Amino acid sequence: MINNNNVYVDDKNNFYVVLNDEDYGYFEIENLKVEGFHFVSDCMTKEDEESLLEEIKTLPIDKQIELLELVEEKARVMKEFSFDLESHQEEFIEWYGYFDQEEFNEWLQEEVIPERLDLDWHDIETVCEYLMQYKKEFLFYELRGYSQGDIAYVWNTDTTLKLKKEYLESVCFDSWINIYTSNEEGDILDNLEDLPGYYISNEGADVYLNEYMKEKYNAWLADYEVTYKQ
Repeated sequence: MINNNNVYVDDKNNFYVVLNDEDYGYFEIENLKVEGFHFVSDCMTKEDEESLLEEIKTLPIDKQIELLELVEEKARVMKEFSFDLESHQEEFIEWYGYFDQEEFNEWLQEEVIPERLDLDWHDIETVCEYLMQYKKEFLFYELRGYSQGDIAYVWNTDTTLKLKKEYLESVCFDSWINIYTSNEEGDILDNLEDLPGYYISNEGADVYLNEYMKEKYNAWLADYEVTYKQ
């Protein structure tokens, strides 16, 4: 006998079909990227790096230098290779033949600091937490999955789009299902909702999904013989 694990029926003989949605998280992330969110779970793209560098440039120059020093300290850059303001002043004078503080600051901001930062995945937490201190419109989330090593960094510069951390973790790491209405012939009709945290397995029914369907729809798994009209 074939065991049914995704068709439910209520006491009014209304049918519900539950299907895995393998692509929900992907498409949700792509939609959020359009809204300005950046998602990084393994390596940074050039676009991600440029996004952070643009935010860093909006900081006062002393804060940019302070952040650079934090990044270099975390990366354990040896003292003789770390940022030294005085040596860069000398370099500027040698290159241009004079010294102007405003032009020097611009040179640091546009050329020296971005080149020295050379951001990668390991710098995201340090940079974003620093930006959070000085930019009220900057959003940053550190997301954790269910397995060791599951981590993602998410940021945005639009606080009107602030989302719950739990939702973003579901988008990044959870499996998703779609719940549909159905008729007795097995046709899938309306999409009722999309849910994270459940999965339809060939090995048997999801007991937690059974509980959810009972509580939300007063529905239970239909017996195979009466699932649909033959």
